[in-house]
Amino acid sequence: MSLPSRKRGARQRGAFPTSANGRSTRRSDMIAAWTLAGPALLLLIVLFFLPVLALFVIALTDFADRGFRASLFNTLAYVAIVVPGTIVLGLAVALLIESGKSFRAFYRAIHFLPYMATLTAWRLPGRRCFTRPSAWSARRFPAQMVW
Repeated sequence: MSLPSRKRGARQRGAFPTSANGRSTRRSDMIAAWTLAGPALLLLIVLFFLPVLALFVIALTDFADRGFRASLFNTLAYVAIVVPGTIVLGLAVALLIESGKSFRAFYRAIHFLPYMATLTAWRLPGRRCFTRPSAWSARRFPAQMVW
């Protein structure tokens, strides 16, 4: 059993939707797409790109200032080192976590430690401020505190 042959270059019926007059609806689809995406694109331009452009115009008004050059160099050096380093380190940690089952729990714990260290660091001053014997809050608010 063989398939029916077609002429070379002939379009298959139904490949491109057509309107009642036989023209392609591709143009009307494009208009509908821009009508739906247009407001979001306009808001993106107005709320993000214009303020960034204004920031650059304001920031780049005085090139002669020595402090400006130093801060620009420091910023560019920081971005050139930290951004790729953060991406590479994050990718390495993600690959370690998902690499195998042997040390998966260990890698997850190591990845979670900085978050826990931050919480612990915030808890220690809070504990010092709100303990009974020398409570910072008890000195500030002499009313009886109910714990």
